[in-house]
Amino acid sequence: MQAQTLQTLAKTRFNKLRMGVFPKHYVYNENEPLFPMFECRLDGTEDFARPNVRGFQQFDKQVRALMAMGIESDGRVKDVSCRLLVG
Repeated sequence: MQAQTLQTLAKTRFNKLRMGVFPKHYVYNENEPLFPMFECRLDGTEDFARPNVRGFQQFDKQVRALMAMGIESDGRVKDVSCRLLVG
């Protein structure tokens, strides 16, 4: 989905983009992030003192891809869920 989004943006005249990295449970979108932005505690809650390096690396990768396309971007990290990682 991320590659498809970049391909679509490449065909537009957008030069700024704001991203949110958090679960979105709407009728039309139930996609979770590839990686949680914070490590999870045993009870399934986020531990905001322990950032997930893989999550931030993926986010940085997408920001760099947008920069290469001439698109200024920023993002907001909030309420990333650990539900997928804890049974």
